[in-house]
Amino acid sequence: MFIGFIFTFIQNIRINNQIRVSEVRLIGKDGENLGVVSIEEARKKAAEAELDLIEISPKAQPPVVRIADYGKYQYQKEKEARESGKKQKIVDLKAVRVGFNASPHDMELRAKKANELLMSANRVQIDFILKGRAKYLDRNFIQSRLQVFLALITVPFRKTSEPKKGPRGLTLIIEKEK
Repeated sequence: MFIGFIFTFIQNIRINNQIRVSEVRLIGKDGENLGVVSIEEARKKAAEAELDLIEISPKAQPPVVRIADYGKYQYQKEKEARESGKKQKIVDLKAVRVGFNASPHDMELRAKKANELLMSANRVQIDFILKGRAKYLDRNFIQSRLQVFLALITVPFRKTSEPKKGPRGLTLIIEKEK
């Protein structure tokens, strides 16, 4: 999916005769600003340099174009996208599902699993499953059952946000205290 985004990004760039404006701000092949010129003059300078005219910023007034080799420009943009993808932090999120009517022993087992997951992955999503009529019980009563489960977790944690009501019940994300 990420590579597809890069490909569509590169495809939407207009080059040479695809650029259909009367005036452009021209950037030379060495990065120097050549000022605002007509599109014909910009195409002529690109042809003299035997390079392409690439539209860098189409929404600017006037649009910014650059004299460069399109293949090199395309490669450079893909390389930058790959590098920015490497810098993104991947959050490891594991989930524990607990039923509303779970027995105390079952809750202890799920809390033990949540402890293990908090130690290995720093974030754990707790899905508190509500079925049938349990969805319509008093919210404070449901919260108290959730607090009973959270009290069984021994690893120090903090809630990233308040429990959110979803189609299957409550969802809460906790992370290990630093």
